[in-house]
Amino acid sequence: MRIRRPALPIAAALLAAALAPALLAGTTESTLFTKPVQLTREHRIELWREEAPDIEPGAIAFVGDSITAGFPLLTAFPELRTVNRGIPGDTSTQVLERMQESVYDLDPSTVVLMIGTNDLGHGGTIEQVIENTARIVRLVQANEPQARIVLQSVYPVYAGDPDALARSAVGLRTNEALDDVNSALQALAGLAEIEYLDVNSALRGDDGLRIEYTVDGLHLSPAGYEAVAAVLTGVLGR
Repeated sequence: MRIRRPALPIAAALLAAALAPALLAGTTESTLFTKPVQLTREHRIELWREEAPDIEPGAIAFVGDSITAGFPLLTAFPELRTVNRGIPGDTSTQVLERMQESVYDLDPSTVVLMIGTNDLGHGGTIEQVIENTARIVRLVQANEPQARIVLQSVYPVYAGDPDALARSAVGLRTNEALDDVNSALQALAGLAEIEYLDVNSALRGDDGLRIEYTVDGLHLSPAGYEAVAAVLTGVLGR
């Protein structure tokens, strides 16, 4: 059962306080995404609860972690109505904990899901990623049966010369493990009868994630987001 939660006035004040320095400085959207506003996970979710009643049903909900949170959706998809539901650091388990705010409250037309790299980064297993992703998909199908689900591949990491890029965020992640996750995600999409989108191939070079597409080996640069947007545009426009 989906429950509409009342607005939390404190959330608006938190966001206003966090954004004020950037707005006073004339910060553009692209700058905000390269240096995202530092809100706690709890504050983000509070903000989502507050804004949900004002969001018209039928938007495209992007659900994921920091890679999703940093996606400049308004710039990438100006003709589409999108809502960003990414939280930095989130794992697949944590997405399951916020399905109400991330999906149900929005009554979306489409859910674009990309999650799992942080599971591996924290020492989690491929089986954990797939099991939790399957649960997310089933919950969307049960609670928002009108929603189209686009399951993205998890993205590669840079595995080249450490002197060329610090790779500070890569941690335990390997492209071999990420490839195994993607193979399993593609199989899951087939069984669940949803769309699987291979974004990995568009981002990948000889050293995993192409160096021009990343800022730290894991997170995307503006050019990286442009490459992802090019793949998604053809799919979301259908």
